Amino acid sequence: MKRYLLAFLLIHQAAVWAGRPPNEIPMYGGHSKPFTENISAQEREQNKLLSAHYVEAGWEKFFANNADLAIKRFNQAWLYDPENPMIYWGFAVVMGERGKAEGNTAHLHESMTLFEKVADQLDHNPGFLIDWAITCATLNNMREHAGIKEEIVDEKCTKLLSQAERLSPELPVLWLRWAEIDCASSRPDDAHYHFEKALQFKSECFETKNSFAWFLATYPDQKARNGDLALTLAQEALKESAENPSLLDTLAAAWAELAQFDKAIETQEMAINQEKQTTNRPDILKIMQAHLNYYEQERAWRSQPTDFLLPARLLADRIQTQF
Repeated sequence: MKRYLLAFLLIHQAAVWAGRPPNEIPMYGGHSKPFTENISAQEREQNKLLSAHYVEAGWEKFFANNADLAIKRFNQAWLYDPENPMIYWGFAVVMGERGKAEGNTAHLHESMTLFEKVADQLDHNPGFLIDWAITCATLNNMREHAGIKEEIVDEKCTKLLSQAERLSPELPVLWLRWAEIDCASSRPDDAHYHFEKALQFKSECFETKNSFAWFLATYPDQKARNGDLALTLAQEALKESAENPSLLDTLAAAWAELAQFDKAIETQEMAINQEKQTTNRPDILKIMQAHLNYYEQERAWRSQPTDFLLPARLLADRIQTQF
């Protein structure tokens, strides 16, 4: 059965990733074979160590917003040990992010298939379950807004999050990502509750405060917004991570929600300058400039549902240290 599933994955990927070089396609799109034939037991153990090394390198590149290089590293991991389930988790998250960025449901279906492939090996890991739920929520959201009539995966999303809750009920990132999924799924009351739960378990987490503030400042439903609380949370987040361009971007949105557009413009310009001086990501700078353009027109920014859907980006040994 696994052989047939792998064949399906490789054939499907060839269509989904047309136009990309093989090393940017999961499992090289069938153009390469793993280094697993005719090797000794000692070489097999060495390959497992090398695979784990390249998985870690792949996540590091993904965290650095370089999905193409992340896939290359995950592919290297696959060459050494195609049985390593962490590889497919990495592939699945990258595919999910690509699907969201490109508005491509085929990528999201591919992501779902990759999650399914290793579900029996990683369903004890809350980070894996959260990432899978985010792909479900993204796919569900894109179907709804594109008017595509397919099976609804919202129930699957809730099931995965509930399973993660049973495993780690006090894990802050679980409640944070659940809140963001609620935002994308037009459940602002649930989102507010889950943001509060995330802060309950880690009150000084600047990422949670930043995401909560962004929701309160930019959510399309006026009843859900609270500019004063958004401002307070954004200012608190900056105390914990000074001069972070993402946090400055949120603070500017909070000022704009309060119709303090001079302060919004000043803060947004600071965010753009800080981004240029640090990671200098063209896609992020483009978004920040769009925010600034709104504030210069004395308009507050309003989020799109998928703006809230971010991967958990957790490895098993990072659950406590990263959040």
